[in-house]
Amino acid sequence: MTVIKDGGGTGKLVKVNDYNQLDVNSVSLAEPIYIAREFGDYYTANFPATTSNSINEHIVLWLRNDNASKKIFIYNYIFGYNGGNTNHNRCMRFKVYRNPGVPTANYTSVTINSVNYTSTSISNVTAYKWNGIGDGMTLTGSPVSASDIIVGIGLTMYTTEGVPILGYGNSIAISLIPEEIGDFNTFVRFYME
Repeated sequence: MTVIKDGGGTGKLVKVNDYNQLDVNSVSLAEPIYIAREFGDYYTANFPATTSNSINEHIVLWLRNDNASKKIFIYNYIFGYNGGNTNHNRCMRFKVYRNPGVPTANYTSVTINSVNYTSTSISNVTAYKWNGIGDGMTLTGSPVSASDIIVGIGLTMYTTEGVPILGYGNSIAISLIPEEIGDFNTFVRFYME
């Protein structure tokens, strides 16, 4: 390895290989996420681990942006599934619904948490989760599925990096469909700007 000198007079050096490529150890974080996290506008909505009541679709989480001056940018969805309580080797599907109606049954409110614990920022998001009764929340209207993805056993992170975007009054709902009755959960991480 050769060395490149700073050139600015600070005495700093950088390792490079024979092709003048830098030897770097870094972490990549999208700038909007970094800024939102630092200023307290990065949040998590959580549906805790719960046992499914059947292999039917369970609508488990619903979010709506009630902030007229900021948009919600969904950064990622995180899902957990134990593979079923009998075989432990089954998959699960998740669906995201665009602008579904409000929940009318089998729901309770969700507290939205800022990931910046030093922040007093409030998200101004309405969120509900399934309360464990029936096969998920009942929603008004006929929601349209925006995505339908299969996830495996364990923890799966599906990163969207800011898409979808929810403007004022827009909402999403997340449903989980296990192949076998088992334990599942989900988190939605989003930022606002």
